[in-house]
Amino acid sequence: MIGDKINIKDDYLITATEIFHYLNDQLKHAKKFVIGIGGESGSGKSVTALCLQKVLDHEGFKTQIIHQDDYFIYPPKTNHEKRVADFNHIGFQEIDFFLLRKNIVDFKQNKPQITKPLVDYPANTIGSETLDFSNVEILIIEGTYILALDNLDVTIFIDRNYKDTYQQRKNRGREEMDAFIEKVLEKEHQLIYPFHLQSDIIITKDYSVITNK
Repeated sequence: MIGDKINIKDDYLITATEIFHYLNDQLKHAKKFVIGIGGESGSGKSVTALCLQKVLDHEGFKTQIIHQDDYFIYPPKTNHEKRVADFNHIGFQEIDFFLLRKNIVDFKQNKPQITKPLVDYPANTIGSETLDFSNVEILIIEGTYILALDNLDVTIFIDRNYKDTYQQRKNRGREEMDAFIEKVLEKEHQLIYPFHLQSDIIITKDYSVITNK
């Protein structure tokens, strides 16, 4: 997404290193591997994905990140207006999961490149971009709802809810901090939190990594 702000903390790099050690044996034997990172708004999905990419690149793995926010059917401000007009608009139906699944399948089938949506947040538009997958071994997908996907090899859930992440969301400055937004985040919490039960890895509030086995 164009216009997003990502601030890297040392804690996230430490967490990413722990995740790598957990996945190392699987990655050694995988040709095309997909990692999903899910959690609530402001929980640290984007920065965790970026730090994990840095660790994997350092270890010699060619990695690409895809952001679920690029797959919203409507651009950000328009989507917000639809939420205001109809609260039932909020949920998995906001995302083009058909295209996202197809892009994952294309990656696993060794397609040399894919064309995907690209959201420009300040301009409130959705364009497109082409990604070169010819040498990519690991695909990282991060987003609020992505753990609903059925073709991820490893799932990671960040266990911080919208109350825990208030300051992070405020610092990010992507949305107004008002009562309606908090109501939206409570609904998202109800939709997203059950995924922690089936995730392979859980990142706790203090950035610890535990396996959910």
